[in-house]
Amino acid sequence: MNGASSKESQRRSGGSNRDKSYAYALIAVVILGVAALGITLRDTSDAPLDVPDAPLGGAEAPAAFEDSVSSPAPAQGQAIPADAPRVFSLTGRPDAKGKLWWNGIPKEMEEGTVEPSGSSNIAMKDYVGAESCKECHPGNHESWSQHPHRWMNALATDEIVMGDFSEGAFIEYLGGRATFYMEGGRRRMKLERDDVVRIFDINRTIGSRFTQYYVGKLLEGPETQSHVLRKLEHVLPFGWWIDKEEWIPVVHVGEELPDGQRNDPFARPDEFYYDGRCSACHTTKPIGDWMMGVGGLNRFEKSSPHPVSFDVSAYLKENHAKNLPERLFEAPDSNQDFLRVMSAIERLPTVEHTANLG
Repeated sequence: MNGASSKESQRRSGGSNRDKSYAYALIAVVILGVAALGITLRDTSDAPLDVPDAPLGGAEAPAAFEDSVSSPAPAQGQAIPADAPRVFSLTGRPDAKGKLWWNGIPKEMEEGTVEPSGSSNIAMKDYVGAESCKECHPGNHESWSQHPHRWMNALATDEIVMGDFSEGAFIEYLGGRATFYMEGGRRRMKLERDDVVRIFDINRTIGSRFTQYYVGKLLEGPETQSHVLRKLEHVLPFGWWIDKEEWIPVVHVGEELPDGQRNDPFARPDEFYYDGRCSACHTTKPIGDWMMGVGGLNRFEKSSPHPVSFDVSAYLKENHAKNLPERLFEAPDSNQDFLRVMSAIERLPTVEHTANLG
């Protein structure tokens, strides 16, 4: 998330303040967006949550997150009112850098905070795209367009794909064979060992500098029709080594171990879905969506210079009313409920819900 990917972050300003709203890095988006989010400079109003740190970029919540949402204590024997504010953070500490609030941010927290500006630069509708930056910043646009980070994630078009998908392209690995080919104008990756065959459809690429990996879904294989490999786009097990011009097993995705100890893609492919994990760093998401993902919120927790309180219930109703099931708009009663909402945001198709894939 460096300056190379930030040229997407110019926000709408009625067409008259383009220079002023142009952001040069994603952290600048955070700083520019504090008025919309409401930075908390002094906050001791909510009790700590007794929960461990969340796993980085994971969609599945551990059981330890269950039943520990912090909200004002009700009278003895009474349930927490449905409209009472609730708060979630990854650390559960009063000094957490990123706090997600439901049912609004409490009035008592408004003292010592930056007053909201009335405008937004954190939602998908606020982003105008790279081409709109080109008119006033042609040099920056040209530099960004040629930078590898611009193509960190892209649709797998003829202009972008570097791997060899010609007839006869293959790799043998762990007693299995992977072949790479074209079918009906689409790129395929086929894994075979013994009697087990899996065929993946390729939709996107990752990287363009040293290696290029591929993202797609399972088309054929022993997994059921409802299996996650068929439903969510994930990182496929083999990539293209650009300098050597050869196929290799992917690295830097799972735990780095010697061959024979790593995950065997012919036995069980990794379910490392791109949109919910990799995209926290490698795509330019709207900052509101980014903060609502475990991966984004974790990075915000580590990198933000100030604590931020974010009214996520209002944000969801305004920006994702048609994208999420109605039950996810009900007030959460536990951290597990919060994490279900975050997981749903992470699983939104990145191609449709991002300011820029790179």
